Amino acid sequence: MKIKFSVALLSLLLLFSVLINASVDYKPINVKGEININDPNFILVEWENPENVLNDEKSGIISKVQLNIDYKIDDNKFVSENNGKIFSFDYNQKKATINPFAENELINAFNSRITLKLYYSYLKDGKEIKSVSFDTIELGHNSFIKGGRSWSKKDVNTASDLGLIVDSMKEDISKEISRYEFIKMLMRLDEHIGKHEFSSTYKFSDTDDVDVNNALNLGVVKGGWNNRFNGQSFLTKEAMSTIIYRYLKINDKLSGNETLNSNLVDLSDVSSWAKEAVTSLASRGIIKGDDKGLILPKFNVTREQAIVMVVRLLTIN
Repeated sequence: MKIKFSVALLSLLLLFSVLINASVDYKPINVKGEININDPNFILVEWENPENVLNDEKSGIISKVQLNIDYKIDDNKFVSENNGKIFSFDYNQKKATINPFAENELINAFNSRITLKLYYSYLKDGKEIKSVSFDTIELGHNSFIKGGRSWSKKDVNTASDLGLIVDSMKEDISKEISRYEFIKMLMRLDEHIGKHEFSSTYKFSDTDDVDVNNALNLGVVKGGWNNRFNGQSFLTKEAMSTIIYRYLKINDKLSGNETLNSNLVDLSDVSSWAKEAVTSLASRGIIKGDDKGLILPKFNVTREQAIVMVVRLLTIN
């Protein structure tokens, strides 16, 4: 009886050990993708490795760790499902440029949607294992963004292609935009048209976000009480206009002739502190009125409206 109990206990312990080992899995973190604006066939992919991968590789539990990128175009199957070739890189590389469109010259990220699936493979106990966990990113034309309307589709696609849209915005772009989301989007645009070198002289008291503090040091955004950024608060159109106006001024993009649209009927509602900024942006077509000629300066701006305004900055010489 005692022998049977010992055998049963040993079997139970072995099963428990197997279950523990089976539950260990690895997943890349902070995955990002960016389309090459000069050649939309190429996508820069970046990732970071979690602690469990680094520790287990260092201790010898796993070896020959690879970061794999499976992909699909539009609503087709992932290439691995058709026995196609995926991209594989040393996991410590942490960034790679891929061309998922090489087999078809007629498509690229500007006219197609690309979904990337990142996961690890490695050797463990002499066996090659593929991680069950993975992370995905979606880029390119008509990426999964909720709440947009037909009038903004072209600009939303452009912003998506350039990687300007913050992930939290994609949940519903018809909602009001926060200060944090707008500054992140503007500083992502700066990577394409500004390309400043930033100092770290000043810092907001309530955030360590690099982009937000770069905007502070650039002079684009200012702090409130106790030098707080207050990133979750919303932006009115006139407040957003002052931020954009400062950005254009810093980039020396306010020269040239201005023609104010005489159809705008509520410019008198603009606060005195924002009048110069709103008038200047309206003259350049960055701010436009609705079908009644209203710009509604004291209304909060939606994510969709902000995306369109930021994309219009690309046309300012």
